[in-house]
Amino acid sequence: MRALALALVFLSLSTPACNKDEPKKVSEEPKKATPVPSDMVLNDFLPEQGGPKNLAVRGADGGLEGGLAAMAGGGDAGEAAPAADAASELKVTEPGAEPRAIRKYTFTPNKTERRVIVLRQTISQGPQKQEQPALSLTMDLTPKAAKPNGSTPFEMKIVSVEIADKDKVPPQLRAQLAQITEQLKGFTGMAATFEVDPRGAVGEVTLKADKSGAKEGAEEILSAFQQAVELMLPPFPQAPIGVGAKWERNLEEKQMGLSIKSKHAFELKDLSGDGGTVVAAIEQKVPKRQIPDPRARGASVEIDGSGKYTYAFRFDRIATKVEGELVRKETIEVPGEGGKKETISRETKIAHTMTEPAAK
Repeated sequence: MRALALALVFLSLSTPACNKDEPKKVSEEPKKATPVPSDMVLNDFLPEQGGPKNLAVRGADGGLEGGLAAMAGGGDAGEAAPAADAASELKVTEPGAEPRAIRKYTFTPNKTERRVIVLRQTISQGPQKQEQPALSLTMDLTPKAAKPNGSTPFEMKIVSVEIADKDKVPPQLRAQLAQITEQLKGFTGMAATFEVDPRGAVGEVTLKADKSGAKEGAEEILSAFQQAVELMLPPFPQAPIGVGAKWERNLEEKQMGLSIKSKHAFELKDLSGDGGTVVAAIEQKVPKRQIPDPRARGASVEIDGSGKYTYAFRFDRIATKVEGELVRKETIEVPGEGGKKETISRETKIAHTMTEPAAK
């Protein structure tokens, strides 16, 4: 899974001065070290061109917004594209116990479900450890009548974006807390559409921009929407499966100039008449390569990531509860004087939860 881009929403709003700084000059002297800038984040989960993958932006009048058009992931921006047949990429390694059956989603039309997604992120480098302010995204999701091809269109609307655990916000950011909170309110009411096929494969997410002026974080909120749908339900294979079944898929893609290999392995832990529990294990690998950032001339990076997520799923709606954590370890080598290399190790932990809000 991609690292939750809600973190980018916070960073883009809480540190505007960083976005305006002039690029740091790199020394041309060949024998001096080229340090890795402390503000450089190697986000290997974002695509190389424009905005997030599989996303499009649609204006209130049905046309692409001029400044946002470059972020579109392709396809007709006037209508969400059908979900890709990702289920065909899923290979069953163990079919599980009898009785086995083909597992499909059949969503209840026009039944709105509310979910709260919370992100917590911690970055460690050597003895230093920084915990980012937690973010909470509340959204309403409404499935529509299924199409003839079986895909179900969904409407997704942001109810609120807030900083969670305000008492844990670092002292250096508390002065900006009120301003950040106010700016995050600008995303309230933003809506998107997407489609889900019967096996749980999610198609293109299309953001419908409104005229409220909340376009300044459009790219980040697009990423937040995509992350949200990735947390909503586990995908099922096309073959019949029973309790204890295991299935997986291997992916390789280019993002931010990095070739990322990942493996997603799923296991059906338990099953009832209307749902059950699926556990997903994630492995990611970026082989050692040069960092595609001019400020880090001559530096290389190697990335290993792993994670585990547990889904409490229902066949007639999105998952009722999802919990998990993704850990990414970066090993960075920086050229120094006399041909020596300095090694920097950095670890990022991103914890996600998706729950139903407590009944009032």
